[in-house]
Amino acid sequence: SFSEIMFSLVGAARSYCENIGIKTWVFLCRKSLSKIANRQGMAMGKIGGPYEFKGVRYPYQVDLDKAFIGLKSKSEKLYELFDDNKKPCCYSEYCKTMS
Repeated sequence: SFSEIMFSLVGAARSYCENIGIKTWVFLCRKSLSKIANRQGMAMGKIGGPYEFKGVRYPYQVDLDKAFIGLKSKSEKLYELFDDNKKPCCYSEYCKTMS
């Protein structure tokens, strides 16, 4: 589903940011994407008015320490996409865990 694809990408970005110490995201997106994220329990705060960039976009801020707390209560399946033990990996990495 669209939510699974979107949250898989968000999960990869979140993991990358945690590894390099980024705690807050600030970005532009369509209002419809923020509604999907908020509906699934990902807290996104609008921090400004609309901008024109390939259509109307709004600026949002996400605190990575708090943004995903509600996700587990809304959808266990989507929350599992953030579990490092369940993320897809290369076959060679999988083989290392089997040794």
